Parts: sequence; structure tokens; C-alpha cells
Amino acid sequence: MTDLARYRANLTGSDSEAALAFHLKAVGVPFVQQFHFAADWTPPRRFAADFGIEDGTGHVVLLVEVDGGGFIGKGHSKGAQMERDRERDALALIHGYRVLRCTPRQVDNGQVITWIEHLLEMA
Repeated sequence: MTDLARYRANLTGSDSEAALAFHLKAVGVPFVQQFHFAADWTPPRRFAADFGIEDGTGHVVLLVEVDGGGFIGKGHSKGAQMERDRERDALALIHGYRVLRCTPRQVDNGQVITWIEHLLEMA
């Protein structure tokens, strides 16, 4: 296995979040890392997304979640956390946010930046 392949195989969600932040800055996409939002629901809920991507007016329109846990056997791949993630996604959609979920590999190979740019063009 090459050094690059070993690096990619060992990426965690946190590593990928740092990489995505770097890429977003490099292409000039405004964002908030660990974006918190409240869901007006019963009972009221508060959530955080890995990234809140802003449109040209400074409003967060897209939430991005980097799901690293599934690649290392913990976190977002376990039942209770997976269910909470889906609840957060549904309530985010209800409150007007688009939600983009991705893997560390998709961050690393540039797919996520391409998707984000296309979604912002559609906003």
C-alpha cells in the first residue's frame, strides 16, 4: 500500500472535516464550522452540523455532514447515532436547509467541493 493509499484509508471524520475546511477556504466558499441550529419542534431540539455553507448573502443554505465513523466502525454507523442523524436531517429539511452527507473519501477526492459548488449555483 502506498503512503497516499494508507493516508486515505486512515482518514477519520475529524481529519476530513479539517480537509474540507481547507478546500472550502481555497475555493472561496463561505462557511461556518460546527453550525448550530434549533428545530422548532415538539420537544424543541438543538443540533449541530459539521458545516453550514453560506450563500452569497451570508445565509446558511446547506448543511454538510462528513460521516467518518462508518469507515472505522463507530459513530454515525451505529443504530442510535444513525437514528439521531436522520432525525437531524429531517428537521433540517423541514426548516429549509439542504443536507449533504459525504464520506472522507469523497472529501479527499474532491467530489464534495464539486457537489457544494453545484448546489450553491442552484440556490
